[in-house]
Order: sequence, then C-alpha cells, then structure tokens
Amino acid sequence: MHYRQYIKIFLIGFLIIIVSLFYQKLNYKHRPKSLPTKPQPIRLPVSLKRLGISIEGSGLTWFSKEKKFFLVSDDLPHFKNRVFPYIYSLTPNGLISYPPVRVISKDPFDDLEGIASDGENFYLLCSQSMSSKGQLPIKRTCFLKAELKRQKLYVKKNIYLRTRLHELFKNLSPQKRKEVFGFDSEKKFQKLNIEGLAYYKGDLYLAISAPTIKEYALIWRLKDIEQFFTQPELEGKLQLWHRVDTNGEGLSGITFLSDGSLVLLTGTKKGGALWFVPEKKLSNFDLDPVKVTSWPYNPEGVSPWPISVDNKVVVVFDRGKRTPLWTVVDVKSP
Repeated sequence: MHYRQYIKIFLIGFLIIIVSLFYQKLNYKHRPKSLPTKPQPIRLPVSLKRLGISIEGSGLTWFSKEKKFFLVSDDLPHFKNRVFPYIYSLTPNGLISYPPVRVISKDPFDDLEGIASDGENFYLLCSQSMSSKGQLPIKRTCFLKAELKRQKLYVKKNIYLRTRLHELFKNLSPQKRKEVFGFDSEKKFQKLNIEGLAYYKGDLYLAISAPTIKEYALIWRLKDIEQFFTQPELEGKLQLWHRVDTNGEGLSGITFLSDGSLVLLTGTKKGGALWFVPEKKLSNFDLDPVKVTSWPYNPEGVSPWPISVDNKVVVVFDRGKRTPLWTVVDVKSP
C-alpha cells in the first residue's frame, strides 16, 4: 500500500476520533446533573428554532426501541399556507431531536392531543372537539395507527372516531348511554373533548377533558385495540372505565406505572395538577385520587420515567407559542 494511502487512512481515523469526542462532550454538556424536579424549558435544537416552529406539549409516550419519548403538539407548523404534520422525539435529557418526525398520512389531521405506543405501533388521537369557532372539521376527529420506519411515522389506518362514537351514542337507550359514556344527553356529547391517551395490556384508555359529571372526570376504556383497528366497531369494546373525583376538573393526561397504578393530569391555561391512584384502589368504580403536586402551568402529557425507576413520571406542559416545559415527578413520595 502506498504511503499516501496510509496517511489518508490515518487522517480519516483521527477525524472520526475528534468528531466522536466532540459529540461526547456535547452530550455531556446537555445532560442535566440531576433530573428536573421543577418545570424547566425543553431544549430545542438551533435548526428547529430557525424554522420558527412552536411546539405545544400536548401528549407524551415512551418508545423503548428508540430509547426516546415521542411528543405531539396540538398546533401543527404552517409555512406559506402548507401544514407540516410533525411530531417530535425527546431524549431523556430533555432535548428535542432534529429533524422532527414527519407523519405520512393520506388523511389530513389536526389538534393532536394524545399519543400512546404498544411497543410496536403508535396511536395518535385528535381531540374530537369543536374548534374555537364552533366548527368540527373532520380532520379534528382522526384516530391514527402508525408505524415508525426510518424516522418517519407511516399511518397504517385512520378511523374518524367521533362519527363512530356519535353513531353508538344515538343507538343506545338513555340508561345504556350512562353505562357506556357516563352521560346520556346530546348536549353533553357535543362538548366532547379527549385530551389523554394511554396503552396498557392490550387496551387503550381515553382521558376525557369534557364533559365532566359534577365533581367527576371520566375515563373510557377501548378494549382490544388491535382488533378494533381491524374491525372498527365500538359496541362491546367501549366502556366507561372509571369516574375520578377531580373537583370537576377535566383530564388532560393519563398513564400507567409498571405495577398498574394510575397517574392522571388535570389542567387549564391557569395551571394544573398531577393525581395518583394506586393499583389496589382501581377495584373501585368511583376513584378518589391523591393530588401529588400542582403547578401554575398547563400539564398535558405524562409518561413513566423509563430508566430504572418505577415511581417517577415525566410531565410536559403546553405553553402555547412559548417553549414547552418538562419535569420529573416522584408520584409515590410522601
């Protein structure tokens, strides 16, 4: 081998070492010395900031294959009248990865409020709610099943969920409506707003922001989600799982710990709280959760902290056009 080739190989190897050391230093610099116990800004890459993208933290789930959280925003970025359907990956260090994850879907969607994963597929849920103008575009009623490939999320199936919910609601007797939905009036159905989604042991759990029933918020269970996306019939699959005494506040997030304990969020623009129900108390239909903590911010996404700690959850906060916040909460601490 000619000596020039040796020099070229040496220089390439040296360059690789320098770049590796640089990124190790960069990662160390961005690694927090300890987990945040108070809300702090999620770090955004410079490339994302330059695009002028605002992220509203409206839903969160952990995806073990990528060793990252995935975050949805209820406000999709717009450029020159074009909508870009992005979601975002978030490292355990609180850093949004670049580029954002593009969702490849033949059906447009909007107002994403929930995300969950079964370890293989992702489930994305739009709010199913009326817009601020009192309108209900079909794109706000999407319920998507998607698969991650090459850092893009490919939608395998979309179900317009609100249409199917309303069909079932109309076909049930008033008593049966209360058993399945938790209410029986059309007026309450028109207020429907779903803001949280969680996967647990083959089923999906929907956290209802509106309506509330007196002091109770509602949680729906959608059984055997794999079969539902194959045969999308709600009758026999949808049930009112629990009512939760939140002093009349609607739910904005939901997740489960590894032992089956339940973690819930409530929130508005004025502030919100995190609630905890141990697994042994889920045998009760009406739940009386413990309020673990509260904030002057609006929490909308929650997911278990995945690294060797069973009692901690990560919470993200929606601050509109401002940088979203995140924190870690020990839900079982006294």
